[in-house]
Amino acid sequence: MSYKFSIGLALMAIQVRVLNLSWLVAFGTTFCIYLASGGWRFIRLLWLTFPRDFRFIFTLAKAYRPVIKAVKNNWTVCDIFHETAKKHKEKVAFMFEGKLWTFHEVEMFSNKVANYFQSIGYKKGDVVALFMENRPELVFFWLGLAKIGVISALVNYNLRKESLAHCISIVNAKGLIFSCDSSISDAVVDISSNLNGIELFEFGLSGNANGLKSQNILEKIMLCSKNPPALTHEKSCYDVLLYIYTSGTTGLPKASIIRHFRFLKGIYAFQCFMNFSTNDVIYCVLPLYHSSAGILGVGSVFTGASTLVVRRKFSASRFWEECIQYKATGVLYIGELCRYLLAQPPKEIEKKHSLRFMMGNGLRPQIWNELKSRCNVPYIFEFYAATESNASAVNIEGRPGAIGYYPVTFPQILPMRIFKMDPVSGELLRGSNGLCIPCNPGETGQIAGLIKPRDRSRRFDGYVNKQATQKKIARDVLKKGDQWFLSGDTIYWDELGYLFFHDRMGDTFRWRGENVSTTEVEGAILKALGPKCVVVYGVEIPGCEGRAGMAAIEDPDDVVDVIILRKKLSDVLPTYARPIFLRITSSVDTTGTFKFQKGKLRKEGFDLSVIQDKLFYFDLQLGEYCALTKEIYRKFLNGEMQV
Repeated sequence: MSYKFSIGLALMAIQVRVLNLSWLVAFGTTFCIYLASGGWRFIRLLWLTFPRDFRFIFTLAKAYRPVIKAVKNNWTVCDIFHETAKKHKEKVAFMFEGKLWTFHEVEMFSNKVANYFQSIGYKKGDVVALFMENRPELVFFWLGLAKIGVISALVNYNLRKESLAHCISIVNAKGLIFSCDSSISDAVVDISSNLNGIELFEFGLSGNANGLKSQNILEKIMLCSKNPPALTHEKSCYDVLLYIYTSGTTGLPKASIIRHFRFLKGIYAFQCFMNFSTNDVIYCVLPLYHSSAGILGVGSVFTGASTLVVRRKFSASRFWEECIQYKATGVLYIGELCRYLLAQPPKEIEKKHSLRFMMGNGLRPQIWNELKSRCNVPYIFEFYAATESNASAVNIEGRPGAIGYYPVTFPQILPMRIFKMDPVSGELLRGSNGLCIPCNPGETGQIAGLIKPRDRSRRFDGYVNKQATQKKIARDVLKKGDQWFLSGDTIYWDELGYLFFHDRMGDTFRWRGENVSTTEVEGAILKALGPKCVVVYGVEIPGCEGRAGMAAIEDPDDVVDVIILRKKLSDVLPTYARPIFLRITSSVDTTGTFKFQKGKLRKEGFDLSVIQDKLFYFDLQLGEYCALTKEIYRKFLNGEMQV
């Protein structure tokens, strides 16, 4: 767009200097030439999108003010919470199962945590893994540890065995805090042989769990001072605050690096977009180890003095009842959650709440308007972001189905682009000049974010594993020497720049709000069945968000026992990662270079009309894999099956 502007100025200058026209006449002549050459499209787009884009830029600029102030004063997340707690001592910060914590109580609890770990030698740069069910104390622990520079690794409480051991080992954890809930402590017992050299701290009132050599952390911290810990390290707003795990689109979970600056940048932006205030009560059923709840939900408390209601698990039947009970003004969602709500029988209570917004991602366009009208939701705020990504988008206009928008008339404003890609390999397509090819409106491609190492707001911190970080970076994209973060997500954008999520690439798919690693699931099946060809991929079920897991297993001798397979997978995989469908085949198709044809398998899905192999589905009521019949297949297509 800048080159067109330059040409226009040059034409005007020529008319003024050579033809002796006035600047006004020269402008009018140039404008007419511009319109005649097709410039009307630009004017039309500017007319339709400028108000939207201006509001977005103005809000973003407003959000950056507190971030700049925090950087200037070298404030960390701990400093921000300390100031908020001083202003709102007796206000309720967190609610959980009938218990209330004021800002002052959270500050005192976290100080005790900091003082205890400082007293036993923990220092800046050490790592403590937190493994507990959804409860506010998870936040109190990482806040306290952050006060002495210790990094907290937020481990998914659904993980078991190899996956759990992997997450703890890759961050070189010095300590592990786990809750006394039997499902949690049993999982720790299962991997105890992998925890040599790691100090174990049990959180709860039951004492040592299952004979583990653990210390009761609650007893220890209660004996410590509630005063702020002594500052023995040089703190910086660019220090690492948390490790939040993500699949990174391929392989086992990776530990994404979250710095204080990144936490504050994200939450201040959303605070401006959503106008979080001290009057807001946010109902949160999402896991606190995820960035949506762990950063946006918790951040609304830290910076906006809102109240966060934490629920252990999501309940569709009690959702609206509890929104009314807690006088919630906001809800954090994932698309799957909304589908479960609409699957409930309509009832009057759905419209008696006090919500002013629902905020999240993954809401399907097909149910967007139904959710708004049926449940009387004034404002749905959909956004796109990944834990480790430097590319994000927000839909502050409430456009149904859109995850955000891109300023089509001035694309330089946002340092992200959508690039054409090979639909089979997923590789970015390059032109004759060796550079990548941006998508035009109406096309689908991979979204990527420009990396500027010297610009803290555009850096890609990546993962603890540096090799994994490098795999996510593309070079020489728009010009020689540039670097871009590859999201692994394909996005469609329309003429007005609205973005719509299309699919997830790589060796993962998203199901029940979680990223499922096909590599991890394939490994679990191979361990259960022995050496066989196994391919795991995600398939679409009509009416469901994300993709359900499906495994194609090569079994020419017909010896696979799906009952035994189910039992073994239940021991090692969380529920969301276990395949919903099994395809038992005599051979798995490969390409000429012996690569599995995942694209073909995904396209065929679980369609009985095109698949001749034996198909099984997981029956939730029976808890077993059962043969997929035409009647069951019809129910899946009509959205009548519970998955």
